Amino acid sequence: MAEISVGQAVGAGFRLIRREPKAVLGWALLYLAFAAAMMALFGGVFAQFFAALSQDAEPDAAQLMGLNAQMMALQPLVTLGGVVLQTVLMAAVFRAVLQPEERRWAYLRLSGQELWLGLVYLVLSFGLAILAMMLLFPIVGLAVFVGYLFREALGPWGIALIGGPVVAAFMGGLIWLMLRLCLAYPMSFADRNFRLFESWTLTRGHAGRLFLVFLLAVLTALAIQLVGFLIGAGAVVASIGPDWKSLMAGDPLVLFRIGGPLIAAIVVVGSVLSAVVAVITVAPLADVYRQLTASSDA
Repeated sequence: MAEISVGQAVGAGFRLIRREPKAVLGWALLYLAFAAAMMALFGGVFAQFFAALSQDAEPDAAQLMGLNAQMMALQPLVTLGGVVLQTVLMAAVFRAVLQPEERRWAYLRLSGQELWLGLVYLVLSFGLAILAMMLLFPIVGLAVFVGYLFREALGPWGIALIGGPVVAAFMGGLIWLMLRLCLAYPMSFADRNFRLFESWTLTRGHAGRLFLVFLLAVLTALAIQLVGFLIGAGAVVASIGPDWKSLMAGDPLVLFRIGGPLIAAIVVVGSVLSAVVAVITVAPLADVYRQLTASSDA
């Protein structure tokens, strides 16, 4: 049986960044465009919300509820836009790894491959979320009930002693299920068709190495985000300086002078970090798929 090279898979994102820095910059610009669209969409609502809270008088509850209703009405549009964005970027990373000759437009497309990938993304994302919610509440409720029955024997920590391992086992099972189905993404992209349970066959016997690949990739991404956050926080504190009291008091002039450039800088840096994190976490998936299919063909 073919074995997954953990080191090769984890390093796939870094190799891609080194090989295609312009493409990664293009993906960052796509994140930036999405962030700008969201700011334009919610900017007016947030401005009214902030103005209502910064008044000396008590905020109008009806006005706040109306603004909240406006934000809730826009939420489906935001969710749909996020799904499209994630699908297009995931497809671009897959194309850069699996079809490196298609370099034009930073590997970005709107084609049948994106359509099938988006369908799989929706099925797995919402399907697993619904399954988790359907199973979690009965399992946790049963564990709490059993812990309550044995409260005298186990003491005050009875519920935690029984419920903790049960919830941990449930989460472990959910992660295992996600690992077994994770190759449905690159399979659907590469085959230009809907693939789901085919991933179950391809990942048989590889769940342990897949877990190591994604654990290391996620830890690397978190470390990059932490470094970016610390640098950004330091830059924010340094730029505010002695104006922090006026800023906390809601001085409009200070908010305009400091808040505008800060928000712009945070959005730009955040877009670059988002693109880098996407590459680091998605490229290993394509590399694992390439390893296993190449071994199968051989």
